[in-house]
Amino acid sequence: MDTSHPVHRQMVRLNLTLLSALAILWYLTPLKPLFAGLILGIAASFYFTLTLSRRLRMMRELVEHRSKRRIGSGFAFRLLMTGVLVLVIARFPHHFNILAFLLGLPVGTVILAGLMWRDDSKNKISGGKE
Repeated sequence: MDTSHPVHRQMVRLNLTLLSALAILWYLTPLKPLFAGLILGIAASFYFTLTLSRRLRMMRELVEHRSKRRIGSGFAFRLLMTGVLVLVIARFPHHFNILAFLLGLPVGTVILAGLMWRDDSKNKISGGKE
């Protein structure tokens, strides 16, 4: 997904809005570990979604140029990063809620899927014209 693509811009805007709203709720409510876990999970999910889209763009460019070079999807990195974040949460359980973190992890993918579905539906209705 190109960074100039409307879905990419919408995803960034939506994620930043969601993270800002959660930061305000974290500040205003006594449920700080819950909102801190959600913020950490959604921020990680947002980062993972952006890096995956970058790697997919790089793969597409390599295929277009018929390059023999191979690029992975970064699955091991995302798994390692999630493990490190779980260790941080385990180290500071009074600051982060592990269930909220796990609940926040798929949010970036769900937002991206929803935006792509909406964009696809809009393109089918308009016949591909913007």
